[in-house]
Amino acid sequence: MATQSHILQDFQGLDIAPTPVIHKQLAHRRYILHKSSLWQGEYIRNTRTEEVTEKFENPHPLMLTLKGGIPYICGLIIVMVLLPLFLFQPNANVVTEKIPFLLTAIGTVIKLLWGTIDMDVRIVEPFYILSRRNAPPRTLTLDYTGTPPGYLPVKAFFNRHYLVSAVGVGAVMTEVLTVCMSSFSVDGKKFISGDGHDDVLSDDDNDSRYTTDETFKSFWVSFALALGILVYLCVIAGVVYAKRRHYFLPRQPGTIASVLAYIHQSNMLVNFVNTQRLDSTAMTRYLEKMKGKTYGLGWFRGRDGEDHCGIDEEPIAAEYKHGVDWRKGRVTGVSTWDVY
Repeated sequence: MATQSHILQDFQGLDIAPTPVIHKQLAHRRYILHKSSLWQGEYIRNTRTEEVTEKFENPHPLMLTLKGGIPYICGLIIVMVLLPLFLFQPNANVVTEKIPFLLTAIGTVIKLLWGTIDMDVRIVEPFYILSRRNAPPRTLTLDYTGTPPGYLPVKAFFNRHYLVSAVGVGAVMTEVLTVCMSSFSVDGKKFISGDGHDDVLSDDDNDSRYTTDETFKSFWVSFALALGILVYLCVIAGVVYAKRRHYFLPRQPGTIASVLAYIHQSNMLVNFVNTQRLDSTAMTRYLEKMKGKTYGLGWFRGRDGEDHCGIDEEPIAAEYKHGVDWRKGRVTGVSTWDVY
């Protein structure tokens, strides 16, 4: 959508710039969508000179870093420990009797935070594949963000993106977890064999399990499901942070500007001319017709003859390492051969 306009020149020098710096440089420019392409719009003159302070921006979303991951995993473990206590210890069971929505609220928080992890993994997956070099053409059109939760695990599994599939299964499981935990506002001791007082059915103060909405089977199935799901979430979260916590991007993906900065000098853009009207499926077929093409994220020689960091077709010069400017570590010519 940007191959036939001049807006890519606005991203000169922003290869590894953090998102706030990109937005600051583009703040006084306007863009329009015309004939399925992005074009330069009105330029708003700004007479004020504002100093842009570059602050460190974590290139990962919070829930993909250990800063957000360790508390979350610890919270899951604490819930696994507290759940039996709330259900089977009389002193602790008082809490759930007085606050019956407590476990439901905990399950909802777990679901919401896992949903954040799920979305973050979906967003960074194409960039992670590109960072590993020699990615197939369909990686450029890969997008899991709009995939329905129930279909995501199946789609990712057949694409051999098993971690994305496992996280998607976890998102479905958190829905089940919320339902299970909403049914635990009962005294769990009533459902232990021999402690249910089944023979006292006529007593007005009867605390038999028959006075609750839970049956013996439904309680233990819900309890087993809840613990099993919590264990599954802990394991998959650990795998996510083991595989995805390292920095493989200069900045967080998401906005159009942050993505355009990756490709503004890419040599592969010449292959995308007149493709602005193709949908994702047609674009995938178009790319796969170019046999032998693979893509990667790293340092490459751009169309202007300079070194840039971004996404381009292989071979690229070097892989991306966070915090390392590859241009400063190599000798480049500054003039003709007779100048030293």
